[in-house]
Amino acid sequence: MKSLVKSTVQLFIALLLVLHTTTAASGTVLYVTPTPETPCPAKPCHTLSQYAHNVSEYLTTDTTFVFLPGDHSLDTDFNISDISSLLLLGNTSSLPLLTSRVVCSNTNAAMIAVKNVSTLAITALNVFSCHNSVAVKVHSVENCTLSSFHLSNSSPLHVHYSTVVLQNGTFTNNTGTGCGGSLRVEDSNITLT
Repeated sequence: MKSLVKSTVQLFIALLLVLHTTTAASGTVLYVTPTPETPCPAKPCHTLSQYAHNVSEYLTTDTTFVFLPGDHSLDTDFNISDISSLLLLGNTSSLPLLTSRVVCSNTNAAMIAVKNVSTLAITALNVFSCHNSVAVKVHSVENCTLSSFHLSNSSPLHVHYSTVVLQNGTFTNNTGTGCGGSLRVEDSNITLT
């Protein structure tokens, strides 16, 4: 019974995300499910690791990844480059059980890397336990907004040749250099709000 209720709640949240992203995204919308068994509102819908292994198959000029609630295991680098617009959208609910969290299952060889993208937005996404040299790398991004972005128990966020606005973000228990091991900035502009 508990799993049925949980699945129903996840499906409801997913449907709300569909309504939100339909108006927010003009390009391709890709759903990221925590497990292959989790109900999905639409296709394509794969796990984060499945997308990471074949990301070039799915990218278009404007791409949105909608992370359904739950822990999303990442076992390899998730590299995205040379597109116009990218949105990584987690669940915007304030309920802790309905958050979207990226958890690196191979802590020495997994990170999120975005390079040569005009516009990047990461909203309501938690990154946890990613211990590569950096957990999230933003390189040569013209306009980047990190909103309700949380990085914990990981290597730092690395920003290189980019302009970033950080809104309502937290960095806790991270390792590395600069800002308590949470943030490395090189040749970039950072605005904290």
